[in-house]
Amino acid sequence: KQKQKQKQKQKQKKMGLSATINKIGQSALMEKIARCFMIIISTMLVTLAMSILLFFSHIFFNFYLPLLSASSSSSSSTSIICIKKVLHTTIVCFLIWNIAFNYYKCVMTKHDGIEYNLVIRELAKVMGIDYPETKEEKMSWKLDYNRKIRSRMNQTATTTTKINPTTDVEESLSTTTTITTNGGSTNRRKNVTNNNHHHHSKEMNGSGNNGLDVNVNANSNETKKDPKSKPSKIYRWMLLGPQEWGYCNRSHQLKPPRSHYDDAVRCLVLNMDHFCPWMFNTIGYFNYRYFCNVLIYTFIGMVYGVCLTAPLFWCSFIDTTLLEQQIQMSQSRGYTEEQHLIPMIPTTDEHVYVILSFVFCLALSLAVCALMSFHIYLIFTAQTTVECHGNNTRKKRAKEEGKIWKNPYDLGWKLNWQQVYGSQHPLLAMLPSSRIPEYFPLPIDGKLHQRHQHNLVFKRDDREYTVVV
Repeated sequence: KQKQKQKQKQKQKKMGLSATINKIGQSALMEKIARCFMIIISTMLVTLAMSILLFFSHIFFNFYLPLLSASSSSSSSTSIICIKKVLHTTIVCFLIWNIAFNYYKCVMTKHDGIEYNLVIRELAKVMGIDYPETKEEKMSWKLDYNRKIRSRMNQTATTTTKINPTTDVEESLSTTTTITTNGGSTNRRKNVTNNNHHHHSKEMNGSGNNGLDVNVNANSNETKKDPKSKPSKIYRWMLLGPQEWGYCNRSHQLKPPRSHYDDAVRCLVLNMDHFCPWMFNTIGYFNYRYFCNVLIYTFIGMVYGVCLTAPLFWCSFIDTTLLEQQIQMSQSRGYTEEQHLIPMIPTTDEHVYVILSFVFCLALSLAVCALMSFHIYLIFTAQTTVECHGNNTRKKRAKEEGKIWKNPYDLGWKLNWQQVYGSQHPLLAMLPSSRIPEYFPLPIDGKLHQRHQHNLVFKRDDREYTVVV
């Protein structure tokens, strides 16, 4: 009987291992498929973005400027037309250059490498953290970090009775914990599933980690919760303080504050905001300024396009009196085709350009305006898209507890702007520039700190790098 039991246990272990391997293989396959799909979609969107930019450039230089030149009916107005052409061309070229430059920098900026190592080591030195370099030091930091997160998770589960939080404890585990309180006794049931390779980063949580659901059911003496209300989500990074460092189980390195792991670029991203398929890159600390500039200059360009094409659209489709006069004048003068005889009135064959340019400019200006307004709000409030969702959860929890929650990174709109764009004048800061961010990814002790003010030495790939300022 003992031998049979041992054989059954061995069979169960083998079946469990095979099932685990199958799950890992399936999750890895799904991850590869999702990544390939993301690459295809992002490539298509980047191509579409460049095509839209080229389309509007073609409309301006091959349709609007010739139409502006054709409207000069006398020599006295030729000088005025030339001035208008130069002015419009300068403005359009300036907008195209700014959009193309910032778009290129946003796409090509990397979130790892030497520059990343310089930033986090300099930040660690300023914050008084002994950055671990060896495997033993990193493992010790990891164990301490996991213990700290588990203890804080338990505190959240035992002290919170009005909220069902979802907490990320480890990136390699998907744990479901149910805590039922009956007369002071606590029963726990955990369902642990190995999920090392099934890991997808999302804009909603930023870190791409699986969650740990904690359901707290109080007895009849406790206040009953509305079953229709959705449980609040608490992620692993939300259990840390604003100045606390964590540990990333995916990249096996220290995780600075406000950073999250992203599967799209497969590295830790400082001040991660979201993955943008239009940029084919993750938006974070090193390229957030470029991303915002793309939105701002695209919005200005679309509004400018609406202003240029709105009179043409009006004359072509709303009030067609001048268009009919131009057709009659062309016929009376013996032309076989309609000619530009009235200033800034397109011909019938050019109505397609008028419709496409006006409708596209109007639609894109509204869409980009909404996204731009949201990110300007994030800049002025010192938040990222990831932090915005987490901060809303914190505000709800604080409100239910009768407290007021305040963003610890918010230093006022002026300093928050400088956090992203630097200490230059706002207009100069928005001009095309390849400069690196001036300040650290987060304020330290309630103040902004400029970078490159400290000498530091770090090792990477068996080489020692020394940065002396």
